[in-house]
Amino acid sequence: MLILDLFSETYPQWQRLNSYYGKPWIWCQLHDFGGNHGLYGQVMNVTINAVEALNNSPSLVGFGLTMEAQEGNEIIYDLWAKRRYVNAAEGDMPESIYHAWDTLLHTVYNNTNLTAALAVTKSIFELAPSATDDPHHLPTTIMYDPAALVERGLSVRPHRHDAPSSRERLTFRNESALNRSLAAASQMQAQMFSLLSTLDTLLRYTPSKVPESSLCAWVNAARAWSASDASISDSVVYGAINQVTLWGPNGEITDYASRHWAGLVGAYYLPRWQMFMEAYMDALRSGVPVNESALGEQRLTWEKEQQSLLAQNAGQLRDPNGLQAMVRWIEDEWCEVLGC
Repeated sequence: MLILDLFSETYPQWQRLNSYYGKPWIWCQLHDFGGNHGLYGQVMNVTINAVEALNNSPSLVGFGLTMEAQEGNEIIYDLWAKRRYVNAAEGDMPESIYHAWDTLLHTVYNNTNLTAALAVTKSIFELAPSATDDPHHLPTTIMYDPAALVERGLSVRPHRHDAPSSRERLTFRNESALNRSLAAASQMQAQMFSLLSTLDTLLRYTPSKVPESSLCAWVNAARAWSASDASISDSVVYGAINQVTLWGPNGEITDYASRHWAGLVGAYYLPRWQMFMEAYMDALRSGVPVNESALGEQRLTWEKEQQSLLAQNAGQLRDPNGLQAMVRWIEDEWCEVLGC
């Protein structure tokens, strides 16, 4: 018997169960539910607590990763695998980049408030819109000072590997716009929608075409599994899209595996928020409160329709060599919003 302590960095069980009474076990970092995106880590917990377990549990035989998806937060996995992520990602670099990564290591990637966020947090824009606070079972709280991310972005030259941090900067600014938009919808909704559209465009310059990078790559990979049988292919594609959207015929755990993907942002998340905001704009104009139940039913009907339509509306990726120019354009266009 080999026991996996599945979520050791947040909910370790080996101490409570007396090192599993001598059975061999593995200290595991789960880190991420459903393949969610977002810059997040527990660097101190992972490095210090794992060593503590090694020193205090004779039956500990190894360390593992039990994340529910890959390619979403590489620095944490590379740290665990004892790779030099910064050198691998940046190559030869000036001292300013080392300082920037050191800042991220001690802020963005070092959450210690496990009550507020036990794993990778979600961005508000990728969740089904709601007028209530935090309508999802996974946390949306930003666990670091966004200024640290802006500082990191401004201290180094933008290049093709900066897509995750650029994505994150647009993400938290969009959440700020959302919080203000419900109070002054007519002024803020256009900015919010434009930010999401810009984010979708940025993500189309992703350097990788692996399935975990965009909706079109995800759909193409699903089709490749059963290319010789169209009926099976359609079913596999439906399942792939359903997994990252409704996760169930009626949204039983909707948005559990949401992603910051080109295609999902522009063709799924943005229209949902447009539907939601337009309903509240109409309510502001008419003085008639929004019927939340009816709006939810309308949204679910639309989401079900997208299970077959998203494969057609995913769009295509762009040449990743254009990413640097795109990041620079974003910083010029959205300088006031980004705080640069």
